Amino acid sequence: MTNPTPTIQFSLGAFEEESLNTRPVSNVAVLSLMVGLCSLLVPLSGYLLPLSLLAIVLGGVLSYRLSRPDADAGVWMANVCLGLGLMSAVWVIVANRMHSDYLSATASRHAAEFLSLVAQGKNYEAMELRLPNAQRQPADMNLQDYYEAYEGVVVPEMAMLGLFGGGEETRDPLRERKLSSLMFRQDPVITHIQHNPTANWRYQATKEIQYNKEVTRIQVVMRSDQDASKPVVIELMRNLTQEHADIAEWRVNRIFFLDSH
Repeated sequence: MTNPTPTIQFSLGAFEEESLNTRPVSNVAVLSLMVGLCSLLVPLSGYLLPLSLLAIVLGGVLSYRLSRPDADAGVWMANVCLGLGLMSAVWVIVANRMHSDYLSATASRHAAEFLSLVAQGKNYEAMELRLPNAQRQPADMNLQDYYEAYEGVVVPEMAMLGLFGGGEETRDPLRERKLSSLMFRQDPVITHIQHNPTANWRYQATKEIQYNKEVTRIQVVMRSDQDASKPVVIELMRNLTQEHADIAEWRVNRIFFLDSH
C-alpha cells in the first residue's frame, strides 16, 4: 500500500497578515504621533488650542487614509493623535467655560453688593468699592467726614486711579474727594438706582470678559424687577497681585446703562 502524497495547504490569511506586518511605517504617522503628544501641553495655555485642532485634523485625515489595505502602516499612531487632540481640546474648552462661569458668578455678587449700597443711599460705602483694598479706609473711619471734610494726611488714592480723568497725584485731596462725591451722586445711573430703592437687582448676563495679564475686566448686566427696560452694566476689575497671587481683589470700575454704549 502506497503512502498518500502529502498535500501542502497555503493559508492566504497568513500571507495577508505577513504583508500587513511588513508594510513600511508612514513617516506622516510618526509625525502625527508627535503632534498628538505635543497637544498634551494645550491645557497649560489656551493660546496653544490651535495645536489641538491640528492634531484632530491631522489624525482624522491620516487615520482614514491609512485604513486602506494598500496603505502604509501606522494607523494606530494617527488614532492616538486624533484622540489626544480631542481630549486636550475638550479639556481646554470645558475649563475655560467653568472659569468664565466662576468669574461671572463672583462678579455678579460684587455688582449686587454695590447696587444694594447705592439703593440704600450709602454713597460713600459704594464709592469705597471703586478702590483697591489697600486704598480703602478702615472700618472705624467716618466716611462722610472723610469725603466731605477730612483734611488730614492721606495716601493719594483717587487721582492716581484716574477716577477724575487724571493720572497724577492730587494736590488737594479734600477737593478731589468732594468732587468725586458730587460726580457720583449726579451720575444718571446712580440717580436711577436710588429712585427705585426697593428694586431687586438680578444678574442677567455677562456682557464681556477681557484678560490682561493679572487684571481681568468683567462686565455684567444687572436688571431690576421694577424697571426691566433699563438694565445696568457694572464693569468690575479683578486683580491678582504678585504678593498675593491666590487672593483676588475686586473693585467696581464703571457703571452705565446697557443701551448707552
